[in-house]
Amino acid sequence: VLAEELLKILAEGGDRDVENKLLQKLQFEKFSLVQFLLQNRLKVVWCTRLARARDQEERNQIKEEMMELGPELAAIVKELHSERATAKEREENREKKIKEEARALKDDSGGDGDGDRGKRDVEDRDLENGWLQGQGQRQMLDLESMAFKQSGFVSENYKCELPPGSYRIPGKDFVEYHVPWDSKKVDSNEKLVEITDMPGWAQPAFKGMQKLNRVQSKVY
Repeated sequence: VLAEELLKILAEGGDRDVENKLLQKLQFEKFSLVQFLLQNRLKVVWCTRLARARDQEERNQIKEEMMELGPELAAIVKELHSERATAKEREENREKKIKEEARALKDDSGGDGDGDRGKRDVEDRDLENGWLQGQGQRQMLDLESMAFKQSGFVSENYKCELPPGSYRIPGKDFVEYHVPWDSKKVDSNEKLVEITDMPGWAQPAFKGMQKLNRVQSKVY
């Protein structure tokens, strides 16, 4: 259920709206997961559609739609084709190497003759039909286990919406948020610390300043 809800959120709206909805659904404890989903939003949505296609014809139609919707989706299609070809080559080479090692082990044990050759063929079939087919199976991500549990901690703020005028600047390893100053929330009786009221040995660190800011004054 959670996975379907997240998929629906990723498929609709702008990045900021999607980010707010994801944080509301997963809470700040999963902030890194939210960032990962945002960065791979197109891949998650469209590759899921491809994986759920009923047949190859439907998959081809989805790929054609992706190619027409812009360079980002077209790049995903090309990447999928490239990875599929590379993965197939790796799998074939791995199977070949395993068979060769199995034969080498058999030869080292001193076995020969038609009987050994027949047994070797059986062993090859076992390799092909056994654990080799289990290689490369999909790994499932249990999103339900990542869901916010009310029993974990109590939070009265269930929404994550920045005030009007806010904006964000995405960085390589972080996102910088800018929130406008709200003068209405300033206490009229609040007093900022004058630099001259501080000990003489501390004043040189604040050269060129007349007062500490609100946070610095509170800390002082």
